[in-house]
Amino acid sequence: MELLPKRRLRRLANTDCLNRYAKVLLELSHIFELIDITQKMPQLELVSFIPDAGSYQIWHPKDFIINESEDGIVTITSPATNSNLTITSYQASEHVTEQILIDFFQHSAKSYIPISEIKSSFNQNRIWLGAEFKTDKAFWTWWTLSMENQIILVSINSEEKLTDSHRHLYTFMIDKMEIYPDEFEKE
Repeated sequence: MELLPKRRLRRLANTDCLNRYAKVLLELSHIFELIDITQKMPQLELVSFIPDAGSYQIWHPKDFIINESEDGIVTITSPATNSNLTITSYQASEHVTEQILIDFFQHSAKSYIPISEIKSSFNQNRIWLGAEFKTDKAFWTWWTLSMENQIILVSINSEEKLTDSHRHLYTFMIDKMEIYPDEFEKE
């Protein structure tokens, strides 16, 4: 079920007078799309993973391969597509606002060529940003999420552009991710 064409919603979201309304409709459209995709997906057995830092929990298909490096970077690889989901967490010294997150996101992805605009949405008490990029050898989708003072930077890369179903699976995994903010450090 799509309330308005997404192109029109994105245009509306860029105008001041309908900004909030269009963002809500775009978010609803995204939710209905995820529900539709997950109902069409074959039943997957999901398992949870919490990194050593304990900053989040993510659910992934059982056959995906997990690797956590010594510096806390987690890579989840799909054996079917040879695509990688890479997750890094950061703790900010203050409550993260949308502008702080946008600046962080742009700095993190500055060496990649954007092929889409940055999209933002608010989901419960989280801020979610996303955009697509291209390098000479790969397609990239980058997301950054925040909750209170915790920032999660996520990227998907693959040599081929992902199919809608694989992209939606990754989106589903990120959307269901639980973020665990750290306490603010006392000075």
